[in-house]
Amino acid sequence: MTDQMRMEELAAKGLCCTQIMVQIALEKLGRENEEMVSAVSGLCRGMFSGKTCGVLTGAAMALSLFDKNKAAKYMIPDLVDWFECEIGEQYGGIACSNILGDNPLYKAARCRELMIATQGKVREILNNFCFET
Repeated sequence: MTDQMRMEELAAKGLCCTQIMVQIALEKLGRENEEMVSAVSGLCRGMFSGKTCGVLTGAAMALSLFDKNKAAKYMIPDLVDWFECEIGEQYGGIACSNILGDNPLYKAARCRELMIATQGKVREILNNFCFET
């Protein structure tokens, strides 16, 4: 199953972007942690206040699952730089409120696009550090 198909399946089950990014990382590592996936729901929809996009926070958590030290020092800064340049430039910022604006209809399409693009970037970063994804 492709990452995109798995994202769709998890979204259909009601998981938010943050949870999906973490769940996919856990699966790639061959792990299960329902409590963690449940706990990260607190970061959904920009911490339920339109703040930092949950795709970004979920991706940062996903990288930390692979190697917390390399993630903190190298991988997450690389991810954030990419997200700010690619996503932030396109939507005027990296907060959910920037990305979705005032239109709730944007959520399905934009969040899906961001998850796919960000999952690709996460895969690239992990490959650069010799992690198989």
